[in-house]
Amino acid sequence: MDKKSVIVTGATSFIGNALIRQMLSEGEYKIFAVTSPDSGRKDSICKSGSVEIIESDLSGIDRILPDYTGKIDAIYHIGWSSRFDNARYNLDGQMQNAEYMERVITLADRLGCNKVLGVGSQAECGRVQEPITETTPDHPETAYAVAKCRAYERAMELCGKYGIQFFWPRLLSAYGPNDKMRTMIMSCLHAAVCKEKIQFTACEQIWDYIYVDDAADALIGIVERGQCGVKYPIASGKGRRLAEYIADIAEITNAPFLVNGIGAKPYAKEQVMYLVGDIRRLCEDTGFAPKTDFRQGIRNTIHNNFTDREDIISEKV
Repeated sequence: MDKKSVIVTGATSFIGNALIRQMLSEGEYKIFAVTSPDSGRKDSICKSGSVEIIESDLSGIDRILPDYTGKIDAIYHIGWSSRFDNARYNLDGQMQNAEYMERVITLADRLGCNKVLGVGSQAECGRVQEPITETTPDHPETAYAVAKCRAYERAMELCGKYGIQFFWPRLLSAYGPNDKMRTMIMSCLHAAVCKEKIQFTACEQIWDYIYVDDAADALIGIVERGQCGVKYPIASGKGRRLAEYIADIAEITNAPFLVNGIGAKPYAKEQVMYLVGDIRRLCEDTGFAPKTDFRQGIRNTIHNNFTDREDIISEKV
């Protein structure tokens, strides 16, 4: 069987890493992995004869593979730049990302590719009090969210014009190997490994975490079997208090002091208190089902990111 040829932008991001790993595990893909020329994380991309690294900024994404005459089956546009000041609230900077989404569509049209996936965000919905579904309306509260909404609208318009199938799932809260260290999960693991105190809010927020490999599996399923334009939430479908996640990490890493930091900080002014995804349609349309529970995902992350400190795991697999 011929391999599917795909382009993955943002290949050094932890979502891009996981997506490439998942594709390689299936053995059915030839992957063009796009990364910035000055990225310091190129070594994070899986080494394989099925992966070809292409160095390009997103501003030049429409010009890659100038002489390519083969078939590109799909483009997974994971890349989203934050290389500007006050990134989440910088409208000019964020709207450049919406323009890059347009350039991805231009690239797809030039290469004769008829499937493009972009990655949306729960931020498009603003603060909600009930599970996010594929029909939850837009209510952007940041420049980042405004640009995501704009990227979707413009991509749907252009893909309609060019006859390209466009997919735009909304990713909620993913975690796992190679994630940024400033996230709650990674900060908590770092504190556990280094035996450092850490402070949290009261952690009453109801959150829905999905392991990054499961998120990658959902992305592939959406392109292969999903419906165009549907804003599928990508999540585990189950919400828990943040305090419960921290308690799990404390138990797994034998770091009970972590829970002592709960309640030490006030909530942010615009704190999101509820973030859960309703994944029923995603499961029905694509056959998706999360495979990795939170505790196993934490063990996997420790094995990958803290290889010299696996001794901290008190609960062996």
